[in-house]
Amino acid sequence: MIDDHPKIREIIAKARRANPSANFETGDIFPSQQAPILIGHQNKIFARFARWGFHQKIINARSESVEIKPVFSADFMSHRALVPITAFYEWDKAKQMYLFNDPKNPVLYLAAIYNSQQEFTIITAPAKAPVKGIHHRMPVIILPKHFHDWLFDNTKAKALLKNNELVQLTSHQQEKK
Repeated sequence: MIDDHPKIREIIAKARRANPSANFETGDIFPSQQAPILIGHQNKIFARFARWGFHQKIINARSESVEIKPVFSADFMSHRALVPITAFYEWDKAKQMYLFNDPKNPVLYLAAIYNSQQEFTIITAPAKAPVKGIHHRMPVIILPKHFHDWLFDNTKAKALLKNNELVQLTSHQQEKK
């Protein structure tokens, strides 16, 4: 979910300057839709739009194998990204949807990789509390103090995958639609 927040508006504005014709609206983002991402190039961070899903179908990559699977490995080494969000959803076994956010940090940044077709996939890891009670996996979250490490340093990026950031997530059960 990408809601209206000053940091999100700033990222979207920068991405629109890079791609004025991009079609993007805030709210829930679904696979195959465009979303803003942050990428690193020549030691600077840029905002761009990219489509969620490698080859229009691979929406997640496992942190345990992203650096070795052929479909991901080259992009993990050279095309890491951050996806700014305000919340994310997970579903339990009964298909009940839960929204997770961090009231102290209204914008979360998900670890991702992108490819030359301007597609991205989100990296997931084994879930921690409180997500663990709902689903067995969750997105890898990168704190702002680690942006440079994630985007520009392969060794530190690998370490960040093994040490998913501890944030104070809260969950909210959503109405069934």
